[in-house]
Amino acid sequence: VVKNRLVFHKLDLPGYISFLSNHNDELVFLASCFTIQETSFYRYKAHYDRFKNEIIPELAERNKDTKTIRILSAGCATGEEPYTIAMILNDFFSNKPGWNINITATDINQNALDLANAGIYSEYKMRNIDGSYINKYFDTIITGRVKNYSITEKIKKLVTFRHYNLIKEPFELASMSTLDIIFCENVIIYFCIDSIKRLIDNFFNILKDSGYLFLGYSETLNLFEHKFTLSWWNDSYAYIKNTGIIQSDNLIESNKPEYFNLNDNMFEDFSGISDSTYSEFLNLIKKNYKEESFETVKYLIQIVEKSKIKHDEVFYVMKAEFLFDNMDFINSANECRKAININPHFIDAHVILGLVYLELNMFDSAVFEIRTALYIDKLSILANYLYGMFNKKISNMDEYRRYHMKAVDLLNENNGIIKSIVYPINDRTKKNIYDNLLNIKDHIYSN
Repeated sequence: VVKNRLVFHKLDLPGYISFLSNHNDELVFLASCFTIQETSFYRYKAHYDRFKNEIIPELAERNKDTKTIRILSAGCATGEEPYTIAMILNDFFSNKPGWNINITATDINQNALDLANAGIYSEYKMRNIDGSYINKYFDTIITGRVKNYSITEKIKKLVTFRHYNLIKEPFELASMSTLDIIFCENVIIYFCIDSIKRLIDNFFNILKDSGYLFLGYSETLNLFEHKFTLSWWNDSYAYIKNTGIIQSDNLIESNKPEYFNLNDNMFEDFSGISDSTYSEFLNLIKKNYKEESFETVKYLIQIVEKSKIKHDEVFYVMKAEFLFDNMDFINSANECRKAININPHFIDAHVILGLVYLELNMFDSAVFEIRTALYIDKLSILANYLYGMFNKKISNMDEYRRYHMKAVDLLNENNGIIKSIVYPINDRTKKNIYDNLLNIKDHIYSN
């Protein structure tokens, strides 16, 4: 790109650098050439699920006196993100009159903003969006064999697009104080650390107390101290403005649950589970595990274990995870083998077994199980992540970074969701995996 611009302006590199300092339009054009405008509607499902199910109801209650919600979509590209936000908000407030929804969307690429303002999208761009949204908020445009979709004026009116350079100082968005939420996904990956820190400080200043900042799944604030608090909700993480609290991602600690012995003979026999209720018991185990009701989890596992129903590989993997979390590695490995005996291609069992062997420093066995998991599914986020962690254990840092980054890329492609059959159920485990995947400082700058 730079070479083409040198030829176009008939300049050498020093002359072009000088030219850039005096021609902001050229600088903006050059920057737009290096930004990736690949996006889609409802791209990060976990973030939008949290936005819809947790944050909007919270804001509706918090802002009920002013009846105003203000959101910034920073680095909005061709508009899919702010329009997704607008559709979700319109759904929620459609039967609540009098609310003022204000969404400002910015980008450095004027061409992208022109497309956003036009609001016309290809079928590919619609790949993640629910059909009900398409029916309600888009008009279909058919030209020959090509089908496009045009966003309705009702949604367009909720979004204001602005051309803006986020790292330009003084920060021109400073006047947008009292924002409720900032979405800035897959933007700071283009910036140096100093620029990121300035931008995050600026974001902190224009957010309300308890306001939210969403980043992309390959981005983190782990490289420097900041004033945000990291918050998790299911598969979604966000940064919350809590005035006066200074925190870095890696300062968050998770305590292990107290040890439980599943070999306690609490029941002699239990025959109250049938084929039709078996899955309900498994769902109860998952629910209580996520809510950290560990004594209840233990109780339910024992009920299922003592019942006369034939257990499947899912149950054995759930039990294996619980035992692993309580550092009962030998019995955890036994449960994994039970699952593998039922279904040799049950990838979650191989993943947990690989984790067990890593904990026991049995590296030959660990690498066998992890490679088996990769053989079953080479695109498994967990298998690639685990193979990276194995290489870190044996100090093979090049392979560690390679597989770690592959896991990060797959997480991005999967809209921030770790796709697996069962594991991990425990939210603490899930959070630790996400933290490791997002730990850019660790997987890029460590030796």
